[in-house]
Amino acid sequence: MASQQSGFNDAETGAILSAALIGALVFQWPLGWLSDRMDRRLTILGSSLIGVLVSSLLVWTLADGNEPGVIALCFVLGGALLPLYSICLADVNDRIDESELIAAASGFVLVYGVGSAFGPFAASLVMGRTGPTGMFLFIAVALAVFSAFDAMRIRQREKTAIADKQSYVATPSTSYAVLPLHEHGPDRAEGEAAPQ
Repeated sequence: MASQQSGFNDAETGAILSAALIGALVFQWPLGWLSDRMDRRLTILGSSLIGVLVSSLLVWTLADGNEPGVIALCFVLGGALLPLYSICLADVNDRIDESELIAAASGFVLVYGVGSAFGPFAASLVMGRTGPTGMFLFIAVALAVFSAFDAMRIRQREKTAIADKQSYVATPSTSYAVLPLHEHGPDRAEGEAAPQ
């Protein structure tokens, strides 16, 4: 990992990873609340741009070996990035019919799988050329491209009316076979208990 290559020990690396996950937990609710009350694409764009800024700052902070700075920035980066999957999924669900849910979910899993396979490989190539800071450089570039795409889509399509939105539900980036177990999942009658 980039932090270990930068000279951080295992405990410090664990603190950095924990900060990113805690950031995701802390930012999940306010980002979901915002996306329910405004154009979700603006929430996605704002969160992505924050990710670009924080990743760029991490390139210099990691190079300096500033552990408290890296931990603080990873907290913000995790908070800005990890909820994006659920917000993007909520935006798609606002725009499709119920009959298209399985196809859309399958597409999401496919894109996530391709990204999960390609992303670490591509990041390792960048790190091989630039050193450990290359991981955050890669994240910044990927998010800049994603932000540009989101900005283009905002200009091309009308926003979803608030009345047509479904409530944001934090969704794990995993198999959709678990959706019937979720209290807001499909095919659940009102008050019906989750399967045991």
